[in-house]
Amino acid sequence: MNAPRHAHTNYKALKPFLNELNNTQHIHLDNDGYEPLVFEGLYYTDYKGRPVISIAHYYTQNGDLMCDPEITFSVDLETETIWPQTYQMDALGVYQEAFKRQADGKMTYSPRLLRELDDFLWQWLKNIKDQGFYEVMEHFVALQKGDAADW
Repeated sequence: MNAPRHAHTNYKALKPFLNELNNTQHIHLDNDGYEPLVFEGLYYTDYKGRPVISIAHYYTQNGDLMCDPEITFSVDLETETIWPQTYQMDALGVYQEAFKRQADGKMTYSPRLLRELDDFLWQWLKNIKDQGFYEVMEHFVALQKGDAADW
């Protein structure tokens, strides 16, 4: 199976966040005018043993946290590629898996869904950058190191 089309580009775009996830398993970024953006290491691996990460915007509805959306992906550190795994949009009741383990233990995947999730992640990362979340991330890292000026 070949890497998704944006696998390397998405890895490069996620690198600042992945670097910080080595220090902490949870990054919560607030940026005025946007829903909070959360990155989490999920403490499990994909079928090839690659760590799985979640990115999500969240909002609260009737006391419940709602993904708007959430995408999980695995990180191949050797090839510096990103492999989308799942997509969830709570308000629409959507949950999709690009890779599924069948009852017989065999792993199958949807090439179409893998391509769609790869394209979605690529566009979403561009949007996250345009919305200023990279600058918020730089401030978050500086705060973690204790050398940030007032925001």
